[in-house]
Amino acid sequence: MRRLALISILAFFTLLVSSQIVFAEGGIAWPVSTPVCTKSGDQLNIRMAPDGSGGAIIVWEDYRIAGNCNIYAQRIGSSGNPVWDSDGVIVSTAPNSQIKPVIVSDGSGGAIIAWEDYRDPTYPAIFAIRISSSGVTAWAGEVKLRDAPGYGQYSPEIVSDGQGGAVVVWEEKGTTDYSIYAQSVKGDGSIPTPWTLGVAISTGTLAKENPKITRSDSDNVIVTWQDKQMMDYDIYAQRVSISGGTAKWGTYGKPVSQANDNQIEPEIVSDGSGGAIITWEDYQGPATAPDIYAQRISYDGQPVWMTNGTPICKADGIQENPVIMNDLLSGATIGAIIAWEDRRNRDSDIYAVKVGTDTPSLQSGDEKLMAGWIGDQVAPRMVSDNQGGGVIAWKEKDLFTDSYKIFASKRN
Repeated sequence: MRRLALISILAFFTLLVSSQIVFAEGGIAWPVSTPVCTKSGDQLNIRMAPDGSGGAIIVWEDYRIAGNCNIYAQRIGSSGNPVWDSDGVIVSTAPNSQIKPVIVSDGSGGAIIAWEDYRDPTYPAIFAIRISSSGVTAWAGEVKLRDAPGYGQYSPEIVSDGQGGAVVVWEEKGTTDYSIYAQSVKGDGSIPTPWTLGVAISTGTLAKENPKITRSDSDNVIVTWQDKQMMDYDIYAQRVSISGGTAKWGTYGKPVSQANDNQIEPEIVSDGSGGAIITWEDYQGPATAPDIYAQRISYDGQPVWMTNGTPICKADGIQENPVIMNDLLSGATIGAIIAWEDRRNRDSDIYAVKVGTDTPSLQSGDEKLMAGWIGDQVAPRMVSDNQGGGVIAWKEKDLFTDSYKIFASKRN
């Protein structure tokens, strides 16, 4: 008993000296850390989806086979125990590498997973598979989401269609043209007829990158991306009908911000009224010191807040890599919570702020420091608690080992 007490005290002291983090309520739900994969080689680019039973399905890039990357997945039960095979189950056995997995719940305890696939090493394509709650593939095979000879497809993102299927969006590049495409796949792995060739979200001869997607209502998704239609990158958006498989806002989508210099790294959530709230990294001030901006767009793609977006944080130094989640209270959307990496004090800290859906958008005043200590806190991720707050997690370099650890904090 005394040994356990000593271990607990040492662990608590280590946490204090590593980072001044306050867990607002509760504590660690599982008695020990759960190893998801301990195989040799790197395991990278983790994504997660809830399993509907208090646990999660985790997917990642796996380099256990030298010179090759595969996609693996593991289900963690509500008590913290791995449910599937030790070190995960392989998602794709295709040759060459599969990278950048994304995942969404299928509503039945399993998940739909999509990834960037190099079985044709010249022209990567986007493939998808559904994996059941027991860790076996639920379709006859992997589904290629769009057949586009001579075009490379990159950086997928995914959202549930609300009916057991998903909508996936990605970058598509030819020799001289660039596009953002989307595809719908049903829960049985079939492609709906209106979506047979995929839906062009935006096409042109200048770069279009970093697409993100949210479901804005029962029959629509909204996609946002950074687009070099002019001299610099701007933020654009497009609405697509799930049942009709049609883009609603023209060939190029609608501008969200066309401010001077670059606007990049967009993130998006639904506004709860058929539109969306979009945030991004914005260089319209000094080129070396980006700020965080956001815009709410309506169901018709019209800006609700200030032209070219509302400044969320314009503090000294660099603000970058924003993330966003819905601010939910009893299941109702009342706005969003935005978090970002902030270098106003040279080292990178994590700040967050709540935004409402009305103008002015800031709901509760100045941003709040979520993590600030010696060294860098980077790569924030968030999940809502459905009670008007959420949990923010980030990477932080350990002062003693020089390796990165993961920490979390609650934002009410």
